[in-house]
Amino acid sequence: MNLKTLTIFTLALATFACVSAQSQFAVAAPGNTARLEKKPDFFSAFKPSTPHITNLTTSRRYATCANKPGVLQLGLGYGSTIGGGYVTVKDSFARYMEPGIGLTYNINFRFQYGVSEGISLGFYLRKDVGDYTTTNLKSQFKGFTVNGLSFGFEGKVYPINNEMFAVYIAPMVGVSFANSTIRDYQKAHSGKGVGLNYGITAGVNWYWTETLGMSFDIGYAATSMAGLFNNFEMAGMDYQIKYGGIYAGAGVVLKFDTAKY
Repeated sequence: MNLKTLTIFTLALATFACVSAQSQFAVAAPGNTARLEKKPDFFSAFKPSTPHITNLTTSRRYATCANKPGVLQLGLGYGSTIGGGYVTVKDSFARYMEPGIGLTYNINFRFQYGVSEGISLGFYLRKDVGDYTTTNLKSQFKGFTVNGLSFGFEGKVYPINNEMFAVYIAPMVGVSFANSTIRDYQKAHSGKGVGLNYGITAGVNWYWTETLGMSFDIGYAATSMAGLFNNFEMAGMDYQIKYGGIYAGAGVVLKFDTAKY
């Protein structure tokens, strides 16, 4: 091999090596992009899949619910019940039952604690004052009043539960203690009574901020009590008072997520 032939061979070999080296770093053609993107790499195993994204969305929605496990609700409100009732006075000789209509209003404190996203449990304490007038114009009784305290247990079920609005259905049952006065045309007869209160309401908690809002309720509430008169001339006579009707109320609600603390 002479010098000319060796020079041509060397140049050809160098040109082939240069072209091969450049092809390793060349930008992929559009047609090959899909093929290159499909190549797996080490970090692809740590990329979130579709189930992880779904769980993240669910957690974000769950975090914005007004009621959920660990959420504490404190409410202070005012309510009134308009409807009817009756008073029964009885002794060993006679029994008198007189109907009446009137209004009972209350100031209440409510406590609720979330046990699940759709349920909370708690209790209530309220001050009750009521005045009822007889509807029997021929009766010797003119009506009755009650003034006492009630407390009991209340549960809430939330068919709608989001960040700003929580619509609920709330059954309740408790005990009432009251001083009662039954009026007749001559004088008033007073006594202490005890009994049950119960009801069911539908309502909404409307939150303006993360912790502050208002509540609105409407439903049915009733009280049934029995007691003895304090008057000397009525000694030995007992009475029963039952009243109830349409309840409506509103109040302020404070909400705290105890799971954050």
